[in-house]
Amino acid sequence: MSAPEPLAVVGPEGALVLPTELRRRHGLEPGVTLHVVERPDGVLELHRAGAVPMRTVPPDFWERWFEAARSPDGAVDSHQRLTPPS
Repeated sequence: MSAPEPLAVVGPEGALVLPTELRRRHGLEPGVTLHVVERPDGVLELHRAGAVPMRTVPPDFWERWFEAARSPDGAVDSHQRLTPPS
């Protein structure tokens, strides 16, 4: 039998409290900013926020990003997520 998955708890003021082992494993120190992405299937994804040096962004990235932003629904399909390399 496998160990139960760690649970996150929503505090009284809306703070999301992650298990200590999960925070340590991913280097999530107090004050780290995360992007929250809500997928169409209802799954919430947490992504570390941070600056990306412009030299690492592919030349066509912004063109593709603006094209996706101009799409009829104004959103990028989750399978075509446009993110600069880390």
